[in-house]
Amino acid sequence: MNKIIKYFGDPDELIHWLEECIPAYKDYTIETKNLDSKVTLNNIEMREFNKLIYMLGDNVYAEDDASLEEILVEFLLENNLKISTAESCTGGMVASKIINVSGASEVFYEGMVTYSNEAKIERLNVNEEILDKYGAVSKEVAEEMAYGIVSENANVGIATTGIAGPGGGSENKPVGLVYISVIYQADPVVNRFIFEGTRNEIRESASNMALFCAYSYLREKLG
Repeated sequence: MNKIIKYFGDPDELIHWLEECIPAYKDYTIETKNLDSKVTLNNIEMREFNKLIYMLGDNVYAEDDASLEEILVEFLLENNLKISTAESCTGGMVASKIINVSGASEVFYEGMVTYSNEAKIERLNVNEEILDKYGAVSKEVAEEMAYGIVSENANVGIATTGIAGPGGGSENKPVGLVYISVIYQADPVVNRFIFEGTRNEIRESASNMALFCAYSYLREKLG
């Protein structure tokens, strides 16, 4: 039988698990862009397919050709959730990806691009003392942004803040550093990532990761 897997994460790890799980199997193709991979498996036995799915774990987000944003929107619809986004380095990319999906109007409330510190303070009520102490690119500010974007109209929030480059990095905060926060029911989680590539590649990878983080977090919370 022929199958498709959508996998999010390091493509080298994907290849490793393919070779580890089914070493004799070579009839597959992998298309990867910004950490998002489509794996086409030709003439694979169900036993081998199930073993592969088990080994790849939660990095598999679909067993068809659905996109990350489609999977997230479907999950939000099924669970009667509304989402808003607060973006800095990704500049609206996360919101744009969600809105690209038909039916997004049922689950997407609003998106803010709060690029400056002033906007973070004025629009999201980020604590100025936290900004001064930790800087805009920090776990603490990402969490504050997430708290600031949820409301009575949106119970899920995504926030991104980072350094897309090519300038602006330092030893402690290199180019590619991005913090992504997801919040649901006043319970935020923040993850730290370092992405590689050009400015746009970093922003694209961060946007995809934000969608994946939101889907993974909500799936864990709600099942």
